Amino acid sequence: MSAASFAGDSGDRMMVRTSTRGEGRFAISRKATTWVALLGFAVLDFAVLPTLRLDAVAREPSGSAALRRDVEGYAFAACLTAQDSAYLKEQGHGWGAVVLERGHGGVEPLMSLDAAVKAAAARTPMALMHKDGPVSEPLVPLPILFCADLLQTPSVRAAKLRAMRRLRPDYHR
Repeated sequence: MSAASFAGDSGDRMMVRTSTRGEGRFAISRKATTWVALLGFAVLDFAVLPTLRLDAVAREPSGSAALRRDVEGYAFAACLTAQDSAYLKEQGHGWGAVVLERGHGGVEPLMSLDAAVKAAAARTPMALMHKDGPVSEPLVPLPILFCADLLQTPSVRAAKLRAMRRLRPDYHR
């Protein structure tokens, strides 16, 4: 095993001092250095980078996980768009647009899911909480908790399952 250090640079040749058992000097051309660098990048590209790419692919959700993520996300986004807050409506519209953009298949199953969520939201009472302080203060709505609970109601769960059943073939291609 030798440890090499660059001793200097003279024109198109580079002097490299190596220390193995004895002291020695030899010259390598810049062309050889370039070829060695290219060979190193080729080894990196063929040996190391494919494993990194596979690792990135492994982190991506599978067809079933992506389908569940998109359907659940769209249902939550639909619930947010049904809230009174302009900020929550905007967040819901943005989230829904992302799901539609990255999703697979048609939009009809998601539109029927949207209708089921909005119908369930209209007939379900809002989650409320007391603020710290006197009990006589007005209750504060909890729209995020409301949406999380709404997604577990039987009608919305059934609509999510119907949407997943219709979209499954498109996510498993």
